[in-house]
Amino acid sequence: MEFKKRESIFEQTLRRIEWLNKHRNSSLDALYGINQFSDLTPEEFKKITHLKKFNTTAKKAYPLQKKLMTSQNPIRDLPKKVDWREKNIITPVNNQDSCGACWAFSSVETIEAMYALKTGVLEQWSVQQVIDCAAAPNRGCGGGDTCLTVEWLYESGAKIVLAQDYPFTGETGDCKTVQRGIPYASSSCSSWTTNCSC
Repeated sequence: MEFKKRESIFEQTLRRIEWLNKHRNSSLDALYGINQFSDLTPEEFKKITHLKKFNTTAKKAYPLQKKLMTSQNPIRDLPKKVDWREKNIITPVNNQDSCGACWAFSSVETIEAMYALKTGVLEQWSVQQVIDCAAAPNRGCGGGDTCLTVEWLYESGAKIVLAQDYPFTGETGDCKTVQRGIPYASSSCSSWTTNCSC
């Protein structure tokens, strides 16, 4: 009975994938495929991947200095597209499984990219360290806030270590003491805190 149900849902997903890929406007549009969620209904998918709305009222504890971002070049001089993968600025796509830590992934990956832009060195840093160690109100796999995370990194001077030294587990753990790492406060990324819009 359950097998037949999953088979039917999977077949519907295949038809949806085929339709979406058939209606791509260009090679730059998203290309859809099969993954571990392909036999779930949309309702089941939402149930396991969406968290309750995160309360960000605690942002007042970390006031941001707003700066007006200006560009040296007019918009007409900008390229039509930029693929940062070709420039070795973006690390591979991560899978957060059922851990609700998109806030930590997006924060760490943005910092990785900004550091790579400034130094030419692209490394994969530890999202798990941020999940385990970021100050409240961040709640590990239970949700968090990108702006508060970057503010915490900046104000604490926390050192982000490589992902291989503090690997992703898919669940919130105890904050481990680390000796090595790149001090966030002295990295090229500290300017992002003042331009972080939430």
